[in-house]
Amino acid sequence: MSKFLSIIILLSFCLPSFAQTQFEPLVSSYNSVKDWQNKDNWKAITKTASTLGYPSQRDIITIPTSSNLNTFYINFDLDKISTQMSFNYRKALKFDLGHNGRATFIFYQQTPSGITFNVSGALNVVGDLTLSGSQTTMLVDGQVATSGNLNFTSSAFKLTIGENGHVLVNKSFNATNGGTSTIHNYGNFHILGNFNSSQGDSYYVYKNATLNIDGALITTGGGGSDYYIYGDLSVEEDYTRIGGDEMTIYEDGFVRINGNVFSQNGGGGVFFISGDLYVQQSMTLRGGEKITIDDNGLFELRGDLYLSCSNALTVHYKGQFIFPDESQCIILDDQCYESSSNLKLCERIEAADLPIELSYFYGTQEEDGNLLQWQTLTEINCSHYNIEYSDDNRNWTFIGRVQGQGNVNTTTNYSYLDSTAAGDYYRLVQFDFDGKSTVYGPVIFNDPNEQLNVSLYPNIVSAGSTITIVVDGSTANDAVIATLISSNGQVIKEKVLSVNIEGGYVTSFKIPEIKSKGLSFIKVFNSKNNIFFKVLIQ
Repeated sequence: MSKFLSIIILLSFCLPSFAQTQFEPLVSSYNSVKDWQNKDNWKAITKTASTLGYPSQRDIITIPTSSNLNTFYINFDLDKISTQMSFNYRKALKFDLGHNGRATFIFYQQTPSGITFNVSGALNVVGDLTLSGSQTTMLVDGQVATSGNLNFTSSAFKLTIGENGHVLVNKSFNATNGGTSTIHNYGNFHILGNFNSSQGDSYYVYKNATLNIDGALITTGGGGSDYYIYGDLSVEEDYTRIGGDEMTIYEDGFVRINGNVFSQNGGGGVFFISGDLYVQQSMTLRGGEKITIDDNGLFELRGDLYLSCSNALTVHYKGQFIFPDESQCIILDDQCYESSSNLKLCERIEAADLPIELSYFYGTQEEDGNLLQWQTLTEINCSHYNIEYSDDNRNWTFIGRVQGQGNVNTTTNYSYLDSTAAGDYYRLVQFDFDGKSTVYGPVIFNDPNEQLNVSLYPNIVSAGSTITIVVDGSTANDAVIATLISSNGQVIKEKVLSVNIEGGYVTSFKIPEIKSKGLSFIKVFNSKNNIFFKVLIQ
């Protein structure tokens, strides 16, 4: 990709002056240099005919409205002939660059409706690529690089990036079309500038796919856009929501915003988090937004939270909501009535401490029932634990209660025996004295697949902090081990999580004090399974 970009940047400067001839293609497919240089395959439509009889140097390829062609197909290295040509079509057409195709063009702004770009090879665009016709489709299984902006300026465009597809935009991506447009990303989409979206658009980042925005993510218009994140979304600057955006982060999804989050115009909006959402700086919410953190979800806000008095923020969480002690929850209004739900939320966040530090939680099958055991290292304002069971990991039933220790900073061991062996899944619900609760687990009994299932949180940590690891499906006489590995493959730490535990459990893994920071990996494995997680050490 860097090779393509360097070509584009070079061509963005002053080019040598050559006479330009416009050529109309007379055939739809060009599979070789020989096909391209065949004069019978071209028609010169300007007064000064090229001495070569085919497009080269800085010539212009034009497909007029009178053309009978519906497809323009290139499946060879056209850059060997020229990297300075322009392309202009004035009718609906399929531009098709095959697997063996490589081409560099300056594209005229395209206005016809129903245009399709199908890129399986490598396409370099000098300057901006602006597609103004409605119902434009771009399919990328190869590589597309622009030295300028990528602009979609009409409605109902569709961009699909395949698993092997790479799109690099050297400036900004602009979807200023009034909505109803869609991006399906199964590969890699990298924008060096801003990502500008209009209301009503939908963006999908699928599992193992990445959307990297080196600038800001900005949504304009009152209706908001929808973001469905199964893979990785990274925004280096701010995320500005001018409207009711809805962002859904699925279980394997990871969203990192290194700047601030601003929600404006009272548009509301939704964050539904089953994966991980990490915000490095502050979050300002003015529109009565709704944040839901599912059982497996994690939301970590490293900066301050700013709320208005009148537009109530709704937060529902079963997963992890991490708000550091040094951060503040701030009401923006000068005066706020005492019954304001946002004021109460701020008071709750400001007063909150971690209720317990859990060392482990696991279950074993005994002759007289299912035995649950857990250990805490510290407890703060811990009232009690409710034990719940489920047959489907969705609907939970209370079966017992164990008293907590209040405030202690020493190790405490707990156990609970379900003599009825009623459930396949068990979890702890820890309650503070003020009624606030935190869920731990579940642990699993009777897993017929012997499949090791592991989750961990948080995955953005500092040296010396602790990660919680949830393990399901461990078997007797089969050790489960966690290994911390640096980005260059060096093993930093290894810990045996369990040796003879059957079923599921929750345990901890402490990140050692290390000098090297950045991306690392945690590998959790037994004799039959290897599971890798990305961890960012700050």
